[in-house]
Amino acid sequence: VEIQEEEIDLREYINVLLKRKGIIILIFYLA
Repeated sequence: VEIQEEEIDLREYINVLLKRKGIIILIFYLA
């Protein structure tokens, strides 16, 4: 159970980082 929870946390953390990077890239691209 602990391993599965860690995997979910990692996926959510990576998804958040990708979303933030995507927004930053869009801002620089539009700027």
